[in-house]
Amino acid sequence: MAPASLRVTHITSNAASIEWESPLDDGGAKITNYILEKRESGWRSWEILTTLPPSVRECELENMSPAKDYFVRIRAVNRLGQGPATEINTPIRVKGITKGTNPQAARPGACLKFLSEKLRTHGFLSTAGKKLPTVAQIVATSQQGFLPVMQLHWLSSW
Repeated sequence: MAPASLRVTHITSNAASIEWESPLDDGGAKITNYILEKRESGWRSWEILTTLPPSVRECELENMSPAKDYFVRIRAVNRLGQGPATEINTPIRVKGITKGTNPQAARPGACLKFLSEKLRTHGFLSTAGKKLPTVAQIVATSQQGFLPVMQLHWLSSW
């Protein structure tokens, strides 16, 4: 009852996305959840990251250090107990932040809240001392040289 085809689908500066398929055989009882575990290279013990419902077959592993290699495994669980683990045998290493990138840069679709002080400092807002938080949605990101560039869609007006 081991999950099938565990694989990495995407790697960022501090996270990796994985996905898997349901076990080919459920061991005679319906799958009730999956247990996702990771361990750092050189360590023997596994850390349980999360327990996921049987309908979920993908997950993002966050807060990974670019200086470390990680191994990941997943187990299916049913009323009879845990099945054998399916493991990614090749270590996962996130990309890390490269020179000139902004580690705080958001992904498209993320919502940012800009405080009026920050906007006033950069000449976007002059309200004679009023504090007006503004919310925008990032619809696209890119980079020009060492500067991150964001295309914004304002969700509230000044």
